[in-house]
Amino acid sequence: MGKKLIVCNWKMNKPTVGVDSYISSLKHTNVIVLPPSPYFHQLNNYPITIGAQCISAHTSGSYTGELSADIAASAGCQYTLIGHSERRTHWHESRHQLSEQYQRALEHNITPIICLGETEEQRRAGESETVINEQIDSFRPLINFDQLIFAYEPVWAIGSKQAASTDAVEHIHSLIKSQTHSNTPVLYGGSVDLTNCTDFLNSQWVDGLLIGRASLDINIINQIASLC
Repeated sequence: MGKKLIVCNWKMNKPTVGVDSYISSLKHTNVIVLPPSPYFHQLNNYPITIGAQCISAHTSGSYTGELSADIAASAGCQYTLIGHSERRTHWHESRHQLSEQYQRALEHNITPIICLGETEEQRRAGESETVINEQIDSFRPLINFDQLIFAYEPVWAIGSKQAASTDAVEHIHSLIKSQTHSNTPVLYGGSVDLTNCTDFLNSQWVDGLLIGRASLDINIINQIASLC
């Protein structure tokens, strides 16, 4: 791949400077923005790449509040997260639902960014590798390596201001690539900020970053993207 990817997950937030000011100030083309869905059409007024934070396992129907892959694609989304830990935890998304989301994404030429990660309890029990392998296996029969990105986001690191060590990240990323395909991009996410991004981006095992809280600050994103 070329430049490393910087994926900005705004979650249920908007940038501190406002959407238009944020995008107008974005200086780099290797940045993918995942805004709340009401901002899709607004962001389509700019030459940037956008994606969805999640999509439905269903194609259409009476599913209030859901976002179908068809609608996401028609709104300009080229990527979508699948299996983010907050969706697995708060919405109890099952392996079957995530597999269906994956298929819906591919049906509409949306590149899935599959999130993988272990909890603090699993890490302390020495189960990180087992958990990651099980999460990969739930998608394995469906995997299209030509249109797929993995994101390693240890659950214990998300929003904790305590990122995983570079050595630990490299170990898990090498595991993911060995279990899938060496050319499949693997991003790191989990308390990424200006104090630790350089070490991650300098690693040959890290193909980019999935950034949450820090992505709301356009100055931080421009600084991080400039390192790629």
